[in-house]
Amino acid sequence: AHPSEIGRYGDASHLPADLVEKFLPGPYTLLLNRRDDSELSANLNPGTRTVGIRVPESSFVRGVVATLGFAIALTSANISGGSSSTKVGDFRELWDKCANVYDGGELNAGTSGSTIIDLSEPGVYRIVRKGCSEEEAHAILKEHGLREKETPPQ
Repeated sequence: AHPSEIGRYGDASHLPADLVEKFLPGPYTLLLNRRDDSELSANLNPGTRTVGIRVPESSFVRGVVATLGFAIALTSANISGGSSSTKVGDFRELWDKCANVYDGGELNAGTSGSTIIDLSEPGVYRIVRKGCSEEEAHAILKEHGLREKETPPQ
């Protein structure tokens, strides 16, 4: 529910002091190495060391997490590759596949999804998904002395 809690799940010890607070809460998902002592289920992201951590701007979602007292694993409410949902009616065709559906009102988030940033290696970053705030992300990361990781040619 709060950016200061991400250390319970992912290793942020190598990041500049105020970097996380620049991104969270907000339209970003940060990929960090899962902590060995994390309380996250081993079934979450099996076969990979990283875990995506997001603290959305939605007071409804943050309130649910605060009430529960632990993180919740969520996926976008859409068919893979489709537009992100901004209100509960946008994914009506998926309701029967959901254990629960909650209506927290319309999100002011756009439909391009969060910008996903890999911060798992010290000193470098990689934008995994452009999402809705890529340009702002690059500016913040460079202000904090991180450099974009070179992607090898394919």
